Amino acid sequence: MTVGVILICLLTGVIAVVGINRISASIVDKEYSDRAERIAEAVAYTLDPEEVMELKDAVLEIYAGVDEVVPSTEWGSDEWNAYQANYDPIRELSVFQKIQEHLRVYHDIFKVDCIYMTTYKLD
Repeated sequence: MTVGVILICLLTGVIAVVGINRISASIVDKEYSDRAERIAEAVAYTLDPEEVMELKDAVLEIYAGVDEVVPSTEWGSDEWNAYQANYDPIRELSVFQKIQEHLRVYHDIFKVDCIYMTTYKLD
């Protein structure tokens, strides 16, 4: 009988731990998603769309002139580094520097590891 009570208590404890773990993981995921959405909204709302388009056009111009695109699966290889070097002139553009400074403000305020800016090419 004692062994049965102990087993029931252990089983109840394991179920409780698993349940609490799932609930807390769900809460953390929700908080992360909400925070990411708030950051994205703030950044998108405050960026100048014309500057973003100017930067996008400069990037796409380089992209169109590259013979072979090296996929990110080759990250860190000599081929990847050579491919990325094609985009070095972008860093010298005033619009890039302005957008980078703008994004760094949010980076510092929200203490995130990184902020990505994406745009889509519609054909």
